[in-house]
Amino acid sequence: MRMTKLLTPLLLLAFTAPARAATFTITIKNTSSVYMAPGLLTLSPLIAIGPAPNPGTKQYATYEYTRYDCDLPDQYCPAGSNVWCWFANETTLMQRWGLTKGVDAWVPSPPGTLFGLPVFEPGDSATVTITAQPGDRLSYVSKAGDFTNYVDQNVMMHAPGNPADLSVPLFDDNGMPLPFITFDLGGYTVSSSSPTDGTAPECGNYCPAADG
Repeated sequence: MRMTKLLTPLLLLAFTAPARAATFTITIKNTSSVYMAPGLLTLSPLIAIGPAPNPGTKQYATYEYTRYDCDLPDQYCPAGSNVWCWFANETTLMQRWGLTKGVDAWVPSPPGTLFGLPVFEPGDSATVTITAQPGDRLSYVSKAGDFTNYVDQNVMMHAPGNPADLSVPLFDDNGMPLPFITFDLGGYTVSSSSPTDGTAPECGNYCPAADG
């Protein structure tokens, strides 16, 4: 009996794997000579400076965060609140932006303290593990200075060599996670998009909008 060998063709389909969420470990280090608040890492481009935005906008919450004794009462910091409610308070900043800790916002845990509050002392560093979706970009803002004066110093993440680009990519154009996340931390004032350039309005017990 003659046996016929049947050859079954194989249909090879090439599938492109969809881009997926990825986990990143980000290290924040204070290389300056002043103290830094823990700061806020976020997947929202929450840095809006130069000139300062109008009160009532989400961007103004970031402006308040960088200023000392800026008492603008709202549902998160009622009138008469302790100064720490609005000044360099990452929780209040997250609430005013509608962000969720551990989902689209993260707060580093620096090892130092000042006035009983966590801070990055000069040379301190901390790592944060985040999960992001393709297309997300990372931002960071931290209050900096001696925390006792009416100063408007802050530190922000920016793309290397471009201090006006205040967020950095986490994925490439194909939605694949970048093997290395590169960024610089630079000093800014609340009314300028350039490091160490710009003058913010004086701020006593209230925060007026910055001049344009």
